[in-house]
Amino acid sequence: MGRFFVYALEGYLNEPIIRRAIYRVLAVSTEEMLGKKTFNSYTQKITEILKKGAKEGLSYNKVMEEKVSKETTHEIIKLYWEKMQKTPSFEKQLKNQIDAALTKYQAQKPDEAFDIEAYVLEIYDYFIQALKKNLDSHK
Repeated sequence: MGRFFVYALEGYLNEPIIRRAIYRVLAVSTEEMLGKKTFNSYTQKITEILKKGAKEGLSYNKVMEEKVSKETTHEIIKLYWEKMQKTPSFEKQLKNQIDAALTKYQAQKPDEAFDIEAYVLEIYDYFIQALKKNLDSHK
């Protein structure tokens, strides 16, 4: 379900470091933000969408371009945004998770040195902008 969520934001998250180190953090944050019951409900819906697409011989990317996929993704992003606005600790929590992911990434790839603190702020801002752009595109 988290991958479905991130797929809709990919076009807005163009920084290579985000793709390599942060997608998992953003995907995992959907369960934390939406709660297990809602997460499981959407996971079931997405599984059905993907199975139907597979029966029709569609690739994952083609399934994602289907109207039902776009509508479902928009519902998830909208709900995520609404819950995020009601959760004062969200920003700090997500920034800490991004920091941990970047620290781990940098430890695995020491030749790719970068300022983790600056990247945390930049990535968080990119993510918020991506959410807003996605929501705005459905108005």
